[in-house]
Amino acid sequence: VLKELRSSTSGNRRNAAFCAGVMCLHGGQSGARYFMDVLRALHPLFNEDEEDSGVRDNAAGALARILMAAGPAVPLDQALPVLLGALPLREDHSEGIPVYRCLAHLATGNSAAIEQFLPEIVRVFGAAAVDGETEAEARGIAGRAVAALHSMSSCRGLVEALPPDQQQALMAAAAQQHQ
Repeated sequence: VLKELRSSTSGNRRNAAFCAGVMCLHGGQSGARYFMDVLRALHPLFNEDEEDSGVRDNAAGALARILMAAGPAVPLDQALPVLLGALPLREDHSEGIPVYRCLAHLATGNSAAIEQFLPEIVRVFGAAAVDGETEAEARGIAGRAVAALHSMSSCRGLVEALPPDQQQALMAAAAQQHQ
């Protein structure tokens, strides 16, 4: 899989990124020792010279899956700027589910390490809510996370700074997922 992340064929890079993320997410303890190798192999897929947006989208999904599986083993101050820089998703919108699930988990986890990234995460959620390509489940994940953040007095201003159409779309998505 790591070899295919360097393939000259974009389809191979895309599939290898997806596979690497799923393997890390479900690999348990035996897969944990490969997290850093996978992260190093994924890194070039985030470069601006990657011509296939689907490859970047799958790399973002892989990074999100690794962050969910690795917990504190991956330095957020290095990984989150890469993930946030790959957004919005451009081609493979199904990767929104793991990406927004990861961001929601991190944003609502009350970790001091995430605090500096909250404004950008809220902005990403707002943009996803009004993007017609974002899957309903991913919009729901973003909406519930923003609703949770809005209930925290320290984050209320971040949510209220979003454009009204984004706020409304997020709240509608959160409400729709609860029906």
